[in-house]
Amino acid sequence: MRNFGDTHAGNQLEQRDCDVIEEADLKIKRTRSTMSQGESKGMSIEVILRGEDAPVNLGPLEYLAKGKDFDLVLVDSRDKSDRDVDLVGVVLARMDKCRTMWADECSTQCYVEYSHSLNNSLHLASNNLSSKDCLRLARELRHNTKIYNLDVSSNFIADQGASALSSVLLVNSSLEYLNAGSNGISAEGVDCMSTALRANDALKFLELSFNGFGDAGATCLADMLTVNQSLEHLGLGFNGILEPGAIALSRSLHDNTRLRTLELSYNAIGDQGLKELAKSLLHCPTLKTLGLVSNGITDEGCEYLAEVLEENGGLEVVGLSSNLIGDAGAARLAAALYKNDRLKSLYLEENEIGEEGGRALEKAAEETECVERMETGVQEAVMMGLHARLGQQCWLYQLDKYLCSEILLLANDRHRRTVLHYPKIET
Repeated sequence: MRNFGDTHAGNQLEQRDCDVIEEADLKIKRTRSTMSQGESKGMSIEVILRGEDAPVNLGPLEYLAKGKDFDLVLVDSRDKSDRDVDLVGVVLARMDKCRTMWADECSTQCYVEYSHSLNNSLHLASNNLSSKDCLRLARELRHNTKIYNLDVSSNFIADQGASALSSVLLVNSSLEYLNAGSNGISAEGVDCMSTALRANDALKFLELSFNGFGDAGATCLADMLTVNQSLEHLGLGFNGILEPGAIALSRSLHDNTRLRTLELSYNAIGDQGLKELAKSLLHCPTLKTLGLVSNGITDEGCEYLAEVLEENGGLEVVGLSSNLIGDAGAARLAAALYKNDRLKSLYLEENEIGEEGGRALEKAAEETECVERMETGVQEAVMMGLHARLGQQCWLYQLDKYLCSEILLLANDRHRRTVLHYPKIET
């Protein structure tokens, strides 16, 4: 019988293993056929190992690892009552089998419901994982080259778990997506992760919302952004970040040329925090999405943002819903749209915008448009192709690259903007 932690399994599947897999596939097909007939709406497939004290949902690798017989039954997927499952043990067993037997062909999805999941991802959200569980995972993930997507959100890993993840980030060069939101991570844990990310050039997506680490944690991340040039998405919503945290982040954007999304919704940076962020946007043309929902921003903050939009920076999406913006702020943003052709979406729902501000926004959305530009490299490639096709005698051949790019601007795609606004719903 194979154990979950057995790392010495052979590289070849035994005939019995093949028989188990074939039997499992047949059972799954029959069970799914029953589900497809509409008799079991809202149901899912559950694997029950015979002889076990409690039912455990496992995938084919797990009952292969257990070496026991099994049954497939239908269960209500909407009823996810607590089960006594060593989920991390299941994960590590599957990852071990992936490494020793099936390599890239095996799925690494390990949620407690059987599914045909995407390869190279571990989705462990909302599974009551502790810091101890995270330590066990980290030991396996440090030198793992298969996993690029790790989701441990809505658990209880805390600072010790964040430290364990930091040890992964220091040496792992494959992990690109990490969601550690809602885990009780304080500024101390964020400091550990920030230190690791200074030396990491692989991670592109980091989600840390709902942790509540405040300005201290935001400052640690800001210091990291001055060095890190791989991170493209940073999610910091619901963290109690105030004006000092926003100022620290704004200063870091001066030296960052990679970040594309900064999510600061449901904090309290206020108008002065937005003022400092707006200044930094002129030095960070790569930033495309800025989330500032519910941050106590008023008409004053809109003035600072409008000045940046009139400079035609790189912003494409701005979220300002659920703030304190009135008609004056809406009118100021509407006026800025006439001088900006980059912004694609502006969200202003549930503010204090009345009819006057609403009309100004609607008029601007109707009379302006955003331009989808070709990258400079693509423009040059097109022009070089024209040169080669038309020959040196063509007048295009004599134009410099700047003029060629300006000509190609005429061929850029133009689209209507999305500008959403409606008043707060009175309760």
